[in-house]
Amino acid sequence: GSGKDFLEKIVQVGFDVPQVEQSKLQRVLFAGLNEPLADPKFSKNFNPGRWANLFPSGLAPYFRTLRDVYRYLGVLDARISGMAPHGSFEVNPIDLIALEVLRVFEPGVFHLLPGSKERLTRRYDSRGGKTITDTELEKEDKLRLDSLVGAAHEDSKAHAEEILKQLFPKVSTGNQDQYYRELRVFHHDVFDRYFLLSIPEGDISQADLDSLMASTSDRDQLVSRFNELRERGLLAVVLDRLEAYKQKVSLADAVPFIAAIF
Repeated sequence: GSGKDFLEKIVQVGFDVPQVEQSKLQRVLFAGLNEPLADPKFSKNFNPGRWANLFPSGLAPYFRTLRDVYRYLGVLDARISGMAPHGSFEVNPIDLIALEVLRVFEPGVFHLLPGSKERLTRRYDSRGGKTITDTELEKEDKLRLDSLVGAAHEDSKAHAEEILKQLFPKVSTGNQDQYYRELRVFHHDVFDRYFLLSIPEGDISQADLDSLMASTSDRDQLVSRFNELRERGLLAVVLDRLEAYKQKVSLADAVPFIAAIF
C-alpha cells in the first residue's frame, strides 16, 4: 500500500529537522575557503571587490545545506591541489571558486563552457575594423549567455546568469595585459587552464613567468632562463606573454633585462 500510511503506523512522533541559518552555513563555507586563501600563492589575485559583487547574488544561493557546503569544499580542495604543480597558482582564485560552484551545482552549464570559448573570450571593441554600438553590445551579450543560462536549473537560472556575467564580462582591448596577469578565465590565453586541469601543450606556466620576473635584475640568470625555455620550444610564447608584464619590470632592472633579451 501507501508508503506514507505504512510509516504512520511505525513512527509515533514526527520531528522536522530545522533549517540551518544562512549565517552559520556561510561561516562553515568561509572557514573552508579561508584555509587555501591563507596561502599567498593562492590568494595572490584575490580581489575583495570582485568577491563582494559575485558572492551574495551569484554563489551564496547555492549553499542551502551543510551537505552542499561540505560536498563543494571537497571538490574545490581537489581542484586547488592540482593547480600549482610548480609552486605558482595557475588560475585566478575567484574564477576557480565560481566555476567550481557551476561544476557542482550546475553541471549542465559547466559542461557547455569549454565549447563556448570563442564566444566567451571575444573582445567587443570592434569587428572588422568597425566599432559596434552599445545596443549591439547588449544584443551580442544576451545571445552569448542565453544558451548557457538555459542549461541551468529552473529555480537558479538568475544565479547562474549572475555568475556567468561576472566571469565573462564584455571586455575591450585596453585592459588585456591586466586580465592576463590576473589569470582571468575570460582571457583567451588563460581560458583552457580551467578545463584541461593542466597548462595547455605549447603554453608557458605561471611558474615559469614568475621565475623570469624574479630574475629581471640578473642578466646571466635571465639568459639562462630564456635558454631553458628555448630548448623547450617556448621562447616565442614567453616573449609574447611577457608583453603583459612590461609595466611590472622595474626601471632599475632595465639594463640587465634588455641586455638579456638581446
